[in-house]
Amino acid sequence: FVGDCYVARHTGDVTAEVLTGILARARAAGAGQRILVAGKAVLTAPAARLLAASDVLLYGNESQSVGPENAPIEVHKILLGADMALLEGVVLAAVGLYFLCMQGESGIGGGDLLVLACAPIFAVQILLVDHFVGQTCAVMLSVVQLGTAGVISAVGSLLFESTSPEQWVAALGPLLFVGVMSSGVAYTLQMVGQRFLQPTLATLLMSLESVFALLAGWVILGERLSGPEWIGCGLVLAAVTVAQFADKLVKEKQE
Repeated sequence: FVGDCYVARHTGDVTAEVLTGILARARAAGAGQRILVAGKAVLTAPAARLLAASDVLLYGNESQSVGPENAPIEVHKILLGADMALLEGVVLAAVGLYFLCMQGESGIGGGDLLVLACAPIFAVQILLVDHFVGQTCAVMLSVVQLGTAGVISAVGSLLFESTSPEQWVAALGPLLFVGVMSSGVAYTLQMVGQRFLQPTLATLLMSLESVFALLAGWVILGERLSGPEWIGCGLVLAAVTVAQFADKLVKEKQE
C-alpha cells in the first residue's frame, strides 16, 4: 500500500464514468494503484465494481463513508471483498487531534508539529506491520523492531545528548515503564491486533492514544481539560465508532 498516490477532486456521486476518467488520469500520472478523492464524494455500486476489478490497492475520500449514506453496505462489501484498503473517517479524527493539540490562543505547539512530522513515518510502519505480521511471529517482529529502534536511539543519544549516571538513576522508573509497558507490551499487542484489522481501522484506533493520555492526566494528575480538548476527545471517538460500525455492518452482511 506504500507508494505514489493520485488525488482527484469531485463532489457528488463518483459514477463508473467519472471513475474511469479518474483512473485514466491516475495511470497517466504513474500513481494508478492508490486513489484519494477530495471533496464530498461517494462511490456508486457500479463504480465500486469497476474499482474492485482494477489493480487499485487503496481508495479513500473525505466523506465518512466511501459508499452513499442511504446504502453504504453494498459498496463496502464489494471493495472489502477485493481486499482493498479503504480510507474513510480520517478527516474527523484529524480534526479531533487538532482540538486535542490546541494550546489556548497560541494554537499548536512546537512539540505537536514534531509529532505531526512523524505521522507519515508511523503510517508507513502500520502498513509494513500489516504486510509482514501475517508472514512471521508477531512477538519476533516486535523484538526486531524495538531492538532496531533502541540501537538507533542509543547512537543518537551518544551523538547529541549529554547525560550523567545520576540522571539515569533519577529517571530509572519512567524509563522502565516506557521501555517495558509503553513500548514492549504496547507495540507487541499492536502487531498481534493488526492480524485481524484493516490498516485504516488500526490507524484510527491508535489515534485514541492521545485521548487516553489526556484522560489519564485528568484522572491521575488532576489536570483540567478545556472545552476544545473535550471536543477533540469526542471527535476522535466518533471517528473510531464510525469506522468500526461500517466494518461491522459489512461483516454482518457478508455472513
